[in-house]
Amino acid sequence: MKELHKKALKAYLEMFTIHIDTKTKDADFHKENEGFYETLFEVAHKIGEKHADLGGELESSSLEEKKQRAHDIIKELRQEIENYARNNEITL
Repeated sequence: MKELHKKALKAYLEMFTIHIDTKTKDADFHKENEGFYETLFEVAHKIGEKHADLGGELESSSLEEKKQRAHDIIKELRQEIENYARNNEITL
């Protein structure tokens, strides 16, 4: 189940990237696959949570390490986005 979860997440990321890349190149295709990447995310989420319900883990680190990593990811990305917005004079 862990491998299926990874495949679903990979498919989600790939479809989301395709969706974004087609925005200005093929509006019809962009519109057609609009919800598909969201469905892939929902599928990956359900698979991952079912795996957890059955006692499995997707990452082998401790709970405290996972919580700290989640905090770090948010903090680091927020800072990068703020820096990018400031340097490129955009509002996100």
